Amino acid sequence: MREIIYNFWSQRDPARPFNLIMAGVSYCDHTYAIERPSSESYSFEYVIRGRGRLDIDGQTVYPCANDVYLFWKGSRHRYAANPEDPWVKIWAVFDGPLAAALFANYLPPDTCLVKDCNILPFMEEWVRMAGRAATKPSGREGEREPDPAAGYDAVHDASSVLALRIMLRLREHLARPAELPAQMKNWLDLRVEKKVRLEDMARDFHYSKNRLIQVFKEAYGLTPYAYVKSQKLRLARQYLTDTGLSVGEIASRLSFADAQYFADCFKAETGLTPTAYRAERTQPAE
Repeated sequence: MREIIYNFWSQRDPARPFNLIMAGVSYCDHTYAIERPSSESYSFEYVIRGRGRLDIDGQTVYPCANDVYLFWKGSRHRYAANPEDPWVKIWAVFDGPLAAALFANYLPPDTCLVKDCNILPFMEEWVRMAGRAATKPSGREGEREPDPAAGYDAVHDASSVLALRIMLRLREHLARPAELPAQMKNWLDLRVEKKVRLEDMARDFHYSKNRLIQVFKEAYGLTPYAYVKSQKLRLARQYLTDTGLSVGEIASRLSFADAQYFADCFKAETGLTPTAYRAERTQPAE
């Protein structure tokens, strides 16, 4: 097993609202297991890859890649990497009244695991910052301690900001599942005249494309692509009846590949070509 550890334990100051205690990366092996009867601090641990088990205050969860597990101060827990697929994880340990306030105000009580929530950029930034400040070897392999000349106050300030950013990300993620399909539908509706890419949706919602397709289909019975295509064709009917735009102009406005593809899609949906639909809907009354 190999670990990179930046240790700021000796620099704790009770007068500070937030103290970074340790940060690092653990490349676990089949022997990795830790048990604490009562945690002395708070922490975020993000699983980069691998699997494992966490028993905490009567709950049992199984953190795996792209999950975040959290330790509240005072929690009783035991956690261990899966021997056949051990964790690689990045983590930060911290304490102070600001840390307590963040956990109490931004997380539902007893939250110990947030599934499929990518906070890796924040954690990498945190570990890089700790590494820049911790420049002195501690005497233990792979571990370094703070250099007083680096100024721990700056590390504390930056750490508190990162902790808040991570908390906001976790809160947003936890609040999203019940509302996610409606949010996706609104996202698609706002882009009905644009070329919609699931890669863009995945980036904006911080989920994989496959997960977004699954969630949307469970809620609405069709894929995001099928939904936005149907919305484009509904708007096309409006353009055909209420404007003088040509079929080619409508196809272009709605980001179809070309007028022929638009016409084919329109006929498959309505049974009429765009020209025939317009003629049927706009002929003067006798």
